[in-house]
Amino acid sequence: SVGIIRDNLKAHRFSNSASGASPDGWSLFDLDTNIGERGSQNLSSDATLEQDLHEMAFDAYQWSLTHTEPQFFDSPNAETTWFNNHSNNNPANTALWQDVLFGTEFTATPPTLSINDIEFTQNDLGYIYPNPINEAAELSIKFNKNLTNKVGIIIYNSLGQITYRKTVLEEKSSNEVSLILNNNISAGNYIIKIIYGSNVLSRKLSVGN
Repeated sequence: SVGIIRDNLKAHRFSNSASGASPDGWSLFDLDTNIGERGSQNLSSDATLEQDLHEMAFDAYQWSLTHTEPQFFDSPNAETTWFNNHSNNNPANTALWQDVLFGTEFTATPPTLSINDIEFTQNDLGYIYPNPINEAAELSIKFNKNLTNKVGIIIYNSLGQITYRKTVLEEKSSNEVSLILNNNISAGNYIIKIIYGSNVLSRKLSVGN
């Protein structure tokens, strides 16, 4: 199996497709909830996190292609298991060890949205402030009612590339979510897309110095 951690998310691919895992065996867990990795907590089928899982697996796969096989093992059994099932030093293993570990579901380049793909919805979901906003400042998203579900936040640059992605997974009793703009968001014009349940709010975001 292989594990990847990015921010508050952990992706894990099991050798055999585990209960509740996506078709190729991938599972996704939120580390902030302090839970055990149980099938009932698997988030891999959550549409708002699909891009996160794809990017995590793809980036780790690309990294693995530039590295050799493991040189050290914590036990003789682990070394034997690796040689029998994965090592390309074993003539019986004809597939690359990277392909065996990572599978095929997320080894293709993640899709990049264009600005034209982002629907500008006009609804009463809420609003963002301040806008314009300075670099590295706190941005607030205020909803018209208290939150009872997770919130997905995606910020795209003018080329449609994702520069920020965050999912607030825990339920909240308030109607507001705040975030600090990271170093990837320099001065310029962006699109912020907020996903809450089946609702989507997209707005232009202006970032100044």
